[in-house]
Amino acid sequence: MGDRQTGEGVGTLSRVVTALRVFQAILIVIGIAIAAVPLLVLLDLVNGGTGLGLCVGGLGGCSGSYFTGLELLAILTFALFLVVSGIAVCDRLLRRLASRYNGYEPTDAGERGR
Repeated sequence: MGDRQTGEGVGTLSRVVTALRVFQAILIVIGIAIAAVPLLVLLDLVNGGTGLGLCVGGLGGCSGSYFTGLELLAILTFALFLVVSGIAVCDRLLRRLASRYNGYEPTDAGERGR
């Protein structure tokens, strides 16, 4: 990382932090998009569409399958879980980089979990 006193590595650290923040912002946008998919499906069905391919014949020709909705729910839940986990990892990395640069090192096992 470099030396804090001389400023070595500050440019690299700044670029890493910026890249992590951009990646975290992208993950947040992806999470919002994933959460909006059910609303988009419903809006498409109401307007006479196919529900983004969920009901090929429109709302009137939609099959009564029990698994289509559950499959969509499972996929969206898993994807949202992955995105939220990625956001948490980015946040933890950003905090760890900030604490190392500011000279704070956890000394107690109780402080490591915070």
